[in-house]
Amino acid sequence: MNIRLFYFLLPALLFTLFFSSCNEDQRKGFETKPKAIGKAGSLLVIAENAIWEGVPGKAFINIYDQPYPVLPQPEPLYDLKQLNMETMKALHREWRNIVYLGLLKDGSKTTDEILKLLGKEGARKAQEGNGFNSIVHDDLWAAGQQIFVIFGNTQEELVKAIEARQQSIMRKINESDDKQLNANNFQGGKNKKVSDLLSENFNISMDIPRRYEKAIYDSLNNTIWIRKETGTTSNNLLIRTLNYKDQSQITKENLINLRDTLGKYYITSASEEAYMMTDKVNLTIEYDKEQLNGNYTLKAKGIWKMHNDFMGGPFVSYMIVLPEKGKIVMVDGFVHAPEKMKRPLIRQVELVMRTIK
Repeated sequence: MNIRLFYFLLPALLFTLFFSSCNEDQRKGFETKPKAIGKAGSLLVIAENAIWEGVPGKAFINIYDQPYPVLPQPEPLYDLKQLNMETMKALHREWRNIVYLGLLKDGSKTTDEILKLLGKEGARKAQEGNGFNSIVHDDLWAAGQQIFVIFGNTQEELVKAIEARQQSIMRKINESDDKQLNANNFQGGKNKKVSDLLSENFNISMDIPRRYEKAIYDSLNNTIWIRKETGTTSNNLLIRTLNYKDQSQITKENLINLRDTLGKYYITSASEEAYMMTDKVNLTIEYDKEQLNGNYTLKAKGIWKMHNDFMGGPFVSYMIVLPEKGKIVMVDGFVHAPEKMKRPLIRQVELVMRTIK
């Protein structure tokens, strides 16, 4: 053999020998995993039909299929799709969020898969029934994937496990979904011009996606309306700053009165004397208090309607206290999307709102 050819082939020969000596787990470490698929809010459930149609499945549906809070028309918290191992295809293994539900002793194909996911030690521990009833795998078959395995020795144990793990599972799903929604928000980059306007004239920092544009800037009243129009949907942000005097300004009544004032003054339609107002009749407004980026915030969620017109949609409003700047910032996000799903849109708007500092 030509000596130059030998040295040229040597690295490839060594790599082949090394890779063939690796065990399966080590080889997997060298493989490039596909990117997980599935929209935000989608949840693939792998369960035998008897489990899904029985008490455990009903318990799961009652939790994950309940209505998303405060939307004009009911939309579920998550879009559920159930399969069993016989109807599951190779592509489904790349789903972003997968939940396995099963009994450990029913001999089904789903149980076989669950036992593989548990491993020998995990299976032994699970069958002892000492409160070990769930595991999570990240990036197992695809990058950005989460696999939740919930199991029990009896239906009663499985139902308890479903109910006990709901908060932790929802938190992880929502965190993953927020990353995807934020990626969608900023896939075109940021609108530096609008962000600079907010910084220079409102003394606040906020990340504005490039596809959002300034609709109205009222410097006299410290108000700006920013929106993203697609032809079928409209995402909107109304922002006003006020002088902060004391905590008595931060009330539910003041928040709604302010959003109605802004709606009446700035948001109209083609109909005569039309303006946006808070719908206080058809759905109850939900309020909450939180620390947003270290600042006390009063939050409201509800639906809006157009006075003298047939328009409406969901809104979320923040009244944020910035005492070191002597300011209150009112940020109102609202969506108009007739005949479209509102859940992902209002979540996208709120994620933009939550960048404010």
